[in-house]
Amino acid sequence: MRVIGATLVPALGRTAPGHGHEEQDRKQRALNDFIRNAGLFDAVLDFEAATLDAATGGMTAELVPDGTVGGPGDRLHPNRAGYLAMASAINPDLLLPAA
Repeated sequence: MRVIGATLVPALGRTAPGHGHEEQDRKQRALNDFIRNAGLFDAVLDFEAATLDAATGGMTAELVPDGTVGGPGDRLHPNRAGYLAMASAINPDLLLPAA
């Protein structure tokens, strides 16, 4: 069995309780770094990289609910365009049975 890890999407600037604060962002980035580099997973789906706005450290604006696509949301989870960006970041070969 192959084990695939996935990073968390950026939450900096979100208003949901427990998310969006600088301290929480540091913890989330540390967790994502661990997921990417700990060697525990056979592969990693990097959803943070797929949704990150490098200029702000948060999620790319058009991927946030109430952005250009989708309806109101909790401003933590992405809108439809964000989920499409996440899905597009998945290498389909990772989902094939291990040889």
